[in-house]
Amino acid sequence: MTMADADRIVVYSTPFCGYCGAAKRLLAGKGLEVTEIDVMFDPEQRQKMMEKSGGRRTVPQVFIDERPRRERRARSLTRS
Repeated sequence: MTMADADRIVVYSTPFCGYCGAAKRLLAGKGLEVTEIDVMFDPEQRQKMMEKSGGRRTVPQVFIDERPRRERRARSLTRS
């Protein structure tokens, strides 16, 4: 990747979300760095996540190059 991964990949999550952990482990296992945003107690960040995701409230919400990735399976997050 040409840009810093953490600038390109953003994961909105909460601390006790198993799917969030799985998504972050998958991306880390691929050698990708992410910017993680915890929305559990941050209503402003949760609102921003919802605006970017078309109203989705669930986590994780993964964005690559500002575009949401909505795959059901964690493995498909890294497909282009």
